[in-house]
Amino acid sequence: MTSRLEKGAFLLILRTIERLDGGAWRVGSEDGLRSYLIRNGDCECSDYVRHGKGHPCKHRLALMLRDWLEDNCSQGQVPGKISE
Repeated sequence: MTSRLEKGAFLLILRTIERLDGGAWRVGSEDGLRSYLIRNGDCECSDYVRHGKGHPCKHRLALMLRDWLEDNCSQGQVPGKISE
């Protein structure tokens, strides 16, 4: 879990996390070559699909970290390249 959490933090800081219509999100991949859709808490990445519903893949963890920071930090202090 620690490795996934570290990778999620990496994604938050160095990759784009984009809010889409309908409450979905697009999270950039670790290699920066693609991105993954998260809709209704489900990610389309192979790690999530392999382990099943609710699995904390790095893309979902990046989004959870983003949400936590947004809720708990002052405006303008949330790290990462977030576009809305």
